[in-house]
Amino acid sequence: MNRQHLEARSRTKTGRTLVSMVRLFLIVLTAAIGVGVSTAVANESDDANPLQPLDTSSPEATYLSFIDQVALAEELYVQYQRNRSESTQKALADALSGTGRLFDLSDVATANKDEVIVASFGRLADIFNRIPEPDLEDFPNADDVKEAQLSNGDVFVESDATTTADVTAAGSDIVAGASEPRLRPSAGIERYVIPGTEITIVRLAVGARAGDYVFSASTVTGLKGWRQAVSDLPVREGVIVKNWVNEITNATGYWIPQWLLDAMPEPLKTQVFGIPLWKLIADILIIAGAFICTWLWRHFVVSKRADDSLRGYRWKLTTPVVLLVLVASAQKFLNEQINHSGEVASMVNVVVTVATWTAFAWIFWLGSSMVSRWLADSPRFGDKDESHFTRVIGKVVSVIGVMVIGWFGLTKLGVSSIGLGIGAGVFALAISLAATGTLENLIGGITLYADKPFSVDDKITVDTDYGTVEEIGPRSTSIRKLDDTVMILPNSKISGLKTTNFSARRHMEFCHVIGVRYETTADQLRNIVDLADQRLREHPRVLDQVEYPRVLITNFGESSIDIEVRARVTTQELFDFQVVQQDLLLIVLDVVESAGSGIAFPSTTMYITQDEGLREQDEPQTSGPGVS
Repeated sequence: MNRQHLEARSRTKTGRTLVSMVRLFLIVLTAAIGVGVSTAVANESDDANPLQPLDTSSPEATYLSFIDQVALAEELYVQYQRNRSESTQKALADALSGTGRLFDLSDVATANKDEVIVASFGRLADIFNRIPEPDLEDFPNADDVKEAQLSNGDVFVESDATTTADVTAAGSDIVAGASEPRLRPSAGIERYVIPGTEITIVRLAVGARAGDYVFSASTVTGLKGWRQAVSDLPVREGVIVKNWVNEITNATGYWIPQWLLDAMPEPLKTQVFGIPLWKLIADILIIAGAFICTWLWRHFVVSKRADDSLRGYRWKLTTPVVLLVLVASAQKFLNEQINHSGEVASMVNVVVTVATWTAFAWIFWLGSSMVSRWLADSPRFGDKDESHFTRVIGKVVSVIGVMVIGWFGLTKLGVSSIGLGIGAGVFALAISLAATGTLENLIGGITLYADKPFSVDDKITVDTDYGTVEEIGPRSTSIRKLDDTVMILPNSKISGLKTTNFSARRHMEFCHVIGVRYETTADQLRNIVDLADQRLREHPRVLDQVEYPRVLITNFGESSIDIEVRARVTTQELFDFQVVQQDLLLIVLDVVESAGSGIAFPSTTMYITQDEGLREQDEPQTSGPGVS
């Protein structure tokens, strides 16, 4: 580093010290005269851009950004203690959460990031307030970072006009294809360890912030132990907040007055799992209260309002909504007012995250079921098959949606999406191998819906079994037989069996062969045929067509003259047809009897005669040649 840069850095450090002293003076002065400190802080930072992110362009910039955030947090904490209000609390919370940009939180679950940020800030601030102040000359600054990149053959490109050819000609390692080509994150200074410590500042290699310097993930993990190691060291002079960890642990929101905290019994202030006992009790009571209220509301809905109607589904949807609202409100109150921290806060965050995503999955399940029910009951889906298939599709969509929501919920808890993907792949493979028949039945159910060989309420025979179709499910079809038993057949099996759909016919056919005695004369037969045809056509349930009814002599049987009687009955119901069939059979019997004939029955007639030709051969000859 050159002398001018060292002098500039020294002036920068001196300037920051003076600014901190001015800020502290303003706070004490305004508190003494009863004027709001917020005005002084606002005046001091009139020229600052509130949207300007913390500088993380080099290890030095990251360290100084953190030191500045500590100074700002000290001012805001003093301001909050003197004026406990929503605005002062929010300002302090924003300052603490803003330091999250200075930490590598890639290994932290999304549900616990806010807690880890505040805890890491407090621990690191306490460490820096106790260890010897590091020399800024040892920190690589932006010029050092740029010089290191240049030494590796990399070139900073600040113009959008740079082309790939220019990059190639420069021999650089710039990532092309973007509107602003950037250096590869792997170039230059990758990490810096603060002398005398294990605190490491690393350069992010991937993501939207590639190239930024942050305190490493291992540093975030090790801060708890390092903070305990320096707890006995004295705090440097001039430090306002001497124990950030303790202040964060005991801090509360502006809704909880200080006099209440002062009047609290000492046993309730004892540390349990890293927080005061009263905070642990408050966590348990508030979270348990949210779940109990949800359970009571669900009990009320189920017992009074819920059914399978659309109105019932709307009432059912209120339960997960109530759970979501209560859990979110409980978490907000615990975070902002109780201000729980440590392992207890992490456990509460896990419980809240699980409850939140369970509520989302619950809402999706009920919502999709309600939509499928509404579609099934819609006039556009008047066909029972379409409405039933709509419910089946709704169930499939519900299951898939719940699985996807569960996936997102697990990622919020820190479960690796790659691990989830591998696990899901293995699970899907295992399911596909174990449930081959189920998949076949599911495909068979879709085929049944597409081909529509039968519908719900149709009368069918599958192979030799007759019954009424009650349900066509995704895996099987239910058929109620004549004896009122229910036969359940896999869809894949039905598609391979002979199926007859009686409900698809337009009419039912009456077909019988009537045998009359052989003693029936030809005139009697003609009379039977003509009269039977006339009587059948006169029946109100028989179709009068050109070819039907049809009464014809078809055969001379072994014991009868066979007359075939055919007619088409205007019904599709078996029991109705049987009643009509009884009437038609009685008509045919009446016609046969009125013609002077009768119904033949199987019989055998024996004729005993003497064979004259054989008797003549057996008699002796009385004359002829050779007779004496």
